[in-house]
Amino acid sequence: MRKPPVVVVLFAVLVTPAAAAVLYVPGTYPTIQQTLDAASPGDTILVAPGTYTENLAWPSTDGIRLIGVAGWAGTTIDGTGNGRVVVLGRGLTRATVLKGFTVTGGRMNTPTNLGCGILVQDSSPTIRGNLIAGNVGDGISWSHGGGIGVFGRAGPLIERNIISKNILRHGLWNHGAGIYVDGTASPDIVANQIVQNENRGGQWCFGGGLYVGSYVSPTVVVGNVIAGNLCTGGGWSYGGGIHVA
Repeated sequence: MRKPPVVVVLFAVLVTPAAAAVLYVPGTYPTIQQTLDAASPGDTILVAPGTYTENLAWPSTDGIRLIGVAGWAGTTIDGTGNGRVVVLGRGLTRATVLKGFTVTGGRMNTPTNLGCGILVQDSSPTIRGNLIAGNVGDGISWSHGGGIGVFGRAGPLIERNIISKNILRHGLWNHGAGIYVDGTASPDIVANQIVQNENRGGQWCFGGGLYVGSYVSPTVVVGNVIAGNLCTGGGWSYGGGIHVA
């Protein structure tokens, strides 16, 4: 006697990815950090005008767009002298965006300081349309990147920012009061104003506006205004505007 045929019925389940959300500060959450921590890939965070006294540690979530709705003139992230203002963590791509803020009040006075305003390490976000000013590296040994420090396997887009009046002082080795690039980094630095940054008081001062270190992957520097920067150390002083090692 023949066995009846086996009939297999397949059910197709269509999984639709969750739509990107728009989150508000204050509104959805009271602080920027709380909102970043709650965001999902592709979400946009809109920050209302005002001053936010925070030191932000960006989560490992890629694709978050953090935007000051009034632009940098109306929205400030102030680190109040309590370390870096923004740390953009590992593994982010250029789909991650920081836009429309004044980033100020960063201050580091440890033996080794890197990225006093914004640190980008092993990460490739987009940093666009910000004022990055008034951040200080006050190192005992060395200070790198008063405004922005780019380090490791990093390829960020740094575009149309004003990077101004950041200071590296004291210590021994001070590199890049405006922007510091080293390691295996390969950023695109496009159409920024890098002005009036000061690399002073250290024993060896390299790059008042921009420092591009040795062993660096190709770095694009195009369409920027680099003016009025100062590099004056107690020993060696190289590159008031740009120093390329």
